[in-house]
Amino acid sequence: MEDLQKLYRRFWEARQYKDRWLALYKDLYFYVIPDRDAFNVKFNYRDDGKPVTQQIWDNTAMLAAYQRANDLHGLLLPKDRVWGKMVLDPHLYSQELIDKAQVTMDEINDRIFYYLNESNLSRVVSSSNLDLVGGTGAIWVESQSDEVPLYYRSIPAVALYIEYSTDDVINTCWFAQKMTARSIIETYPNYSGKLKATLMEEPDEIFTVNFGQIKYNDDSFYIYAVMDDDPEKLLFDRESNYQQIIVYRDRVRPGEAEGRGIGTDMLPTIKDLNLMVSYSRANMAFKANPPMFYDAGSYFNPYSVRQWSGAMIARNPNGRNPLEALEMPTHPDVLEHILHLQEAIQKGFQVDPLGEIQSPVRSATEVSIRENRAQRTSATDISRLINEQPKQIYDVAAKILNERGLLIKKRQSIPGFSTKKLRFDYVSPLYDIQNQQDLNHFITNMQIKQQFFGQGAALATANIFEINKFLTDKLNLQRKLFSSDDELRQFLKQMMQSGAAQQQPQPKPSTAAGAVKFPEQQQVTI
Repeated sequence: MEDLQKLYRRFWEARQYKDRWLALYKDLYFYVIPDRDAFNVKFNYRDDGKPVTQQIWDNTAMLAAYQRANDLHGLLLPKDRVWGKMVLDPHLYSQELIDKAQVTMDEINDRIFYYLNESNLSRVVSSSNLDLVGGTGAIWVESQSDEVPLYYRSIPAVALYIEYSTDDVINTCWFAQKMTARSIIETYPNYSGKLKATLMEEPDEIFTVNFGQIKYNDDSFYIYAVMDDDPEKLLFDRESNYQQIIVYRDRVRPGEAEGRGIGTDMLPTIKDLNLMVSYSRANMAFKANPPMFYDAGSYFNPYSVRQWSGAMIARNPNGRNPLEALEMPTHPDVLEHILHLQEAIQKGFQVDPLGEIQSPVRSATEVSIRENRAQRTSATDISRLINEQPKQIYDVAAKILNERGLLIKKRQSIPGFSTKKLRFDYVSPLYDIQNQQDLNHFITNMQIKQQFFGQGAALATANIFEINKFLTDKLNLQRKLFSSDDELRQFLKQMMQSGAAQQQPQPKPSTAAGAVKFPEQQQVTI
């Protein structure tokens, strides 16, 4: 067991680091993803006044945040399709060994995706991606039983505390969860700390529980939970070979551990747009019912003019008019600025590498061009998200399923299984178009050779073993559906032997009959 006092000091230091960002998060949530913690007591801070959205005059940032979360979900973790796989590292294993193990690797990947798609991962990721507008998202994963081996929970970024680190992946962190006393007793019945009596007497009272994750090495983590008011008494603890808190970030600026999202950096623009639209709305209201200013002469009250039927007030050509309406600059000046700010926010939040749906993709080359342009112009670091979200989710799922003996059909754990010996290959949904284009190029190559060099030219210049692998990968098919290289080599050998036997000359049988002749008669003389 770890020293709880040392862990509490580390937690408190991480909490103080996050407190410097808390005001920024609350401001961001107010304008982009409005904070409604009154509806969600768990996983959140508690305050007396609940902010409402009546001061939000423009919803461009809110709609862009929802669209951004959906785009990231569809791009990184699309539901019911293959977005990644484990493969043997060719730098550590020979190609012969990789080919022999391919059927087993296909079975492992199939089972991982089966359980991922059967879990609640898709729903949790969709909600956690909203936090990426602030730069950091987090997911809690647990294995409840063989029937529910993978179960995920969304952790709000505002309740996540990261230990300051410049590592590429965050593993040591904490998060605070609000729980009722009744829930604490039911979930952790062995708790015997100083708050035990209070929990029993006030079952509906809300308490804060701090969950922690400490990294020992790549395959060893310490997971524990304590109450915020009783940090020296454990609710539970255990050592694990996988992390249960998966943290993923958008962009990370040098010297910072928290992620930097587009919503954080564009917050001044978002607030400026909201203020300008609010002034524009006020201006429209003034036009409908303009305020009147009191005349300097004091003998005349313009407000009373509204009571006169058909009254008219003469304008003063040489001085100030007695009545003047308060107005802002009107269309198109204000509207032009509003449209400019809305366009800037929408462009900053966009992450779809294929661009606008009004411009459909026509070829794999166009996909490559648009994807390259998106990497240069998008505010999202896709490569970092791939490394921190899909890769970690896949690694943790593989370790959990192996621990429960669900990784292979034999229902047993694989001895010495470690994802460090494997390589995660991310499969982008955009690769389908590229794969189709590669197949078309291959077919064109074979057709040209056959047309100009004869019937056997295409087969003579092709490596049938590599073609078999190429077609299997490009069509995204399982290797077990086709013969292995050894089986294919044996089949080709049998075909060659059969063809050679048919080409040999046939010997004449010994019983063959000759031509039929009648014997010639001898000449008779008299």
